[in-house]
Amino acid sequence: MTAGVLRGDRPRFQLFGDTGTFRSTKFGDWIRSIDILTLIAFATKVNTAARIESTGMRNRIHASHTTASEIEKLGKGHWLTKREDAVVAKGKGILETYWIETSTIQSGVPTKVEQTIPNRTDMTMVDKQNRLVDWCVEILLDSLRKIQALRQGLFLNQTATDDSLIYSLNEGRTCMDEVKEKIALPPYDAKAANILATTSHRDIEIDPDVVSQLRKFVAILCQAYRSNAFHNFEHACHVTMSVDKFLKRIVSPNMDGDIKSLHEYTHGLTSDPLLHMAIVLSAVIHDVDHYGISNVQLAKEEPQMAQAYHGQSIAEQNSLDLSWTVFMGPEFRLLRRAMFVDRSAMLRFRQVVVNIVLVSWVDRLNFAFVISRFDGRQLLTL
Repeated sequence: MTAGVLRGDRPRFQLFGDTGTFRSTKFGDWIRSIDILTLIAFATKVNTAARIESTGMRNRIHASHTTASEIEKLGKGHWLTKREDAVVAKGKGILETYWIETSTIQSGVPTKVEQTIPNRTDMTMVDKQNRLVDWCVEILLDSLRKIQALRQGLFLNQTATDDSLIYSLNEGRTCMDEVKEKIALPPYDAKAANILATTSHRDIEIDPDVVSQLRKFVAILCQAYRSNAFHNFEHACHVTMSVDKFLKRIVSPNMDGDIKSLHEYTHGLTSDPLLHMAIVLSAVIHDVDHYGISNVQLAKEEPQMAQAYHGQSIAEQNSLDLSWTVFMGPEFRLLRRAMFVDRSAMLRFRQVVVNIVLVSWVDRLNFAFVISRFDGRQLLTL
């Protein structure tokens, strides 16, 4: 048996030789050094591949049932179209084969997060996801406890109505329209900084209903992640953990407890638990409903989505919109009230989330722009 590129009207990589019969006299000592069952299995696969190739069509990708199953595992089942006519392989009978169409157009932008939730029946996977959800919830709760500790220490009363803690984009606008080149952080507040430095926020009790809503919110985000090889919920959890660890380790040497100097050194990150929570939540949501493909390919497969987002940061804007739509639901009213003392706090929170999620995708054209505009004295630039 040999292999090589066969040129002509249909150039292709080709295997040559009869794989149906093996004779020890032909292969000599080599045949005795190989497991004959492995050799037969290899021959069977080559036979199947040969039939897939010989019964294919020009400019179409032909796949076996086994290959199609692997594609489905990667969350790309919508690429597959079952072939209606039969393919017969020697010794295997009729084969079930598929056409792969990577430009298949789906229904466009999902209107409900539930549309993106896959069916999951593997209990081992469910247990793992529950652990990851609990992990993210604990990280977010840590920031929420600090928010409550600061609110109690400053005697801040809830002034926002339920309606004032609802925000949605106006018709025709996208998340990209909200991006700001620089985000101004709150000035140093000695009283607030002292409260955070001296109060044990872990002793703060959060309303069980708020905790329940937070867990439900994270669980929905978990289910809205697709089963991609990389851009999945487990990846989001790893990013979340890393972000949380980095934020908690931003310190300056030789400050000896100087709270104001630490505030200035960290650009206010150590003095603003709402900002901390916004950055962590951005890590949780940054790949929600990610298709596992580049934005260039996503624009081809989902032209309606690409059009809705004007071809800019398509996957990232989709993740933002889906996540924020869920967050604005009536079932998370208590969670929003626990996080935001007023509407301005909610808008500041959203601004940080929008900037961070959208800056996670930088194409070649604006990479130099981002680098050139980066100012170490500011938190975020774009």
